[in-house]
Amino acid sequence: MKNVFNIDDKLLAKNPVAIKFAKLSEEISEFLPVSSITTEVIDYYCRVYLYEKKHEWNWMDKVDCYLGLPDYVKKETDLQKIKYKIFPLSLVYKIAAQSMNDFKFSLYNEKSLTEDDFFFHFDYMTFSDHMKEFENGLENNLEQWADKVTLKWKAIIKKIKDKPYKYSDLRISTQLNHYWHTIFRYRLKQNIIAVTIKEWFDYSIGQDYGMWEHYKKRGEFDDMVEAIQFYDIPTIYKINEDKLFSGSYEFNALFPTAHDFGKAIIRFYWLNKRLLEDNPTNYIIEQELDFTKQLILNSNKRFLKKIGYVNKDE
Repeated sequence: MKNVFNIDDKLLAKNPVAIKFAKLSEEISEFLPVSSITTEVIDYYCRVYLYEKKHEWNWMDKVDCYLGLPDYVKKETDLQKIKYKIFPLSLVYKIAAQSMNDFKFSLYNEKSLTEDDFFFHFDYMTFSDHMKEFENGLENNLEQWADKVTLKWKAIIKKIKDKPYKYSDLRISTQLNHYWHTIFRYRLKQNIIAVTIKEWFDYSIGQDYGMWEHYKKRGEFDDMVEAIQFYDIPTIYKINEDKLFSGSYEFNALFPTAHDFGKAIIRFYWLNKRLLEDNPTNYIIEQELDFTKQLILNSNKRFLKKIGYVNKDE
């Protein structure tokens, strides 16, 4: 019996499929956190991928997935001197799902709706949660995202739904563009709003972190601090115009008008109000909430009406 197994091992070693599988498993293992993912998981899904791709079942088989990219990589020009490798998204996704390991993988959007093409960096949960949201949205032609649901747009959605393998490029580009507009950009905007409120709240209580020394030398610091108590949303917007955030994201691109900025301030205010209700002893949230409300109330009522703010305390 031992001789039989020895013969089987020798035959298996010469099997073209086994050779491909062993090579693929070895290559992808180099870019995975193998200390927390068993080789059994990697080996199994390498075999599954090599078998299933012949049947053209999974649209993710045709999508390039980058392993080894740091989060700072945004454009293809950033890839210089970085050790990375491209694998099919289906293989990476299944390994991540089965191993319950949130290692990072990257996708390149070649058909961005913005001027720049760039990489998105995901972990399993972020990608999976958004994909579920995206696929649910396909059922109504992504109406909440699309500017206009035209016949041409409906035809695009139909292609994605009915023949995802054939139109895998269209599927992934649409999904990534949807992610950029609904989640990625939203987080950027929320980050900017949050830190803007924190920054101007600090200034309003005289905490300038050494940035306003020139006002102190001229004896104007106290007047500046007092003036902030009367700032409104358009004033803060005007001060932040033309700034760059997060590398190359212009403030004006994320908030084209003061009204866009104001709507984001209002959303931030109601979000913080709910957070305070859940954490009533958090004095930091309370102070920032009070400052945000004052910023809102200092704004012109006509402006507030245009951004949809209703003072529920009146």
